[in-house]
Amino acid sequence: MDELKLKLVENNAKDIYIALDPDAFSKSLDVAEYFMNNGINVYVLDLLDKDPNEWGFENLCKIVKDTEPLTFMKLMEYKLFRI
Repeated sequence: MDELKLKLVENNAKDIYIALDPDAFSKSLDVAEYFMNNGINVYVLDLLDKDPNEWGFENLCKIVKDTEPLTFMKLMEYKLFRI
């Protein structure tokens, strides 16, 4: 995972979408913060305690389309209230 994160930063990725299982939410916030600190727009898909594969392709695409970039304030809210 660390090698992939480094490659994304080195290759100047502009946007990162993170959709992990609910039990990995804490880890996804750490990853999101890393990318935000490196100038990358981060989108954390709120899957309402479902695994990504439970949503189906079309529903997941709608969630991606409707997701706003993660802000520092929202990141702190997640860290304080979701973990």
